[in-house]
Amino acid sequence: MDETVPVNEGAAPDPQGAAPDAGGGGRADAHADPAPTSAWPEPIVVPTWRWRVWLAPGTWLVTLGTFVVIVCLAGVAGASMFFALDAIEGLALQGAASFAANAAAVVAVVALAALAMRDVFRRASRGTALSFAGHIPASDPARAFMLAELAEGGPPKDSWGAWHVRRWLERAREGRHVRAYVSEHLAARTERYDRTDRPLEPEAIGGGMGRGDLAQVVVCGAAGAGYWWVSGSRGLNAITIMCAVMIVAATFRMVRRRSLFAPVVAGAGWVQHGSVRWTVEDSVLVATGWANARACLVGPKGVLVLRLRTGRHGDFEALWVRWMHPVPKPDQQAFDA
Repeated sequence: MDETVPVNEGAAPDPQGAAPDAGGGGRADAHADPAPTSAWPEPIVVPTWRWRVWLAPGTWLVTLGTFVVIVCLAGVAGASMFFALDAIEGLALQGAASFAANAAAVVAVVALAALAMRDVFRRASRGTALSFAGHIPASDPARAFMLAELAEGGPPKDSWGAWHVRRWLERAREGRHVRAYVSEHLAARTERYDRTDRPLEPEAIGGGMGRGDLAQVVVCGAAGAGYWWVSGSRGLNAITIMCAVMIVAATFRMVRRRSLFAPVVAGAGWVQHGSVRWTVEDSVLVATGWANARACLVGPKGVLVLRLRTGRHGDFEALWVRWMHPVPKPDQQAFDA
């Protein structure tokens, strides 16, 4: 659960005590307790730990086993494609029928191989997490976070779907309410940020994130079309298929969030991009980096990745003091006063 510290630690207690006037006189409020101060949630600080993974013998065993399995899968996929294309050639199909049969065989083999390799990598990630679990003290507050990253194949990514995010959150939180995970370097910087329990106005941070998705559509479209034209192939190939998949993924994100050129707005306990909102009630902030922070908001609606300046009065400070605000207002709108 969140650890908290008082915002106004220096406030002195009332020397007169809190007891009201025994006779019920009008000066009872003069001896009342001072107004309670809100508490500032503390993040979980994640130490530098990745290098320790590669020193564990179990990691090397899992990696070697994964390599052997991938080589075997590649051999099976290659042999399957060869026999499938040879069988189609024996059918003596002509024109469009021949092209359709060959394309279907290639797509089927590649799709099955990709699904099999994804399962292999997923099992390898979970195996690495299990082998490394014994090297993390049970008392380490960041233990669940480390194991979640290992089991899910790395830090949260913007391409993750809702099911992937839900699984990561369950692993990282372990039933606790955590607002933020932050690296040691950024934790030291956040200590210098202003802390306040006063209401804060929403603020735009990070620029329009839809520009990255639009740029991905344009670049992948140009690359796929250029390769398709220069290669002289008028059919499907691995590069054009990959470009098409990336275009569809970026377009889906823009349509889902209605986020083309939409600013990212941060308020007290919430962040909104387009029509999607992350709040401290259901989401987690993961912040890493040095001069610039890689801030990932992970919640049921997906993952939002931001690159923000960490200097004083920069975008990361604006995000941090609002996300960690002791009095969150998840229902606040960007235009609220």
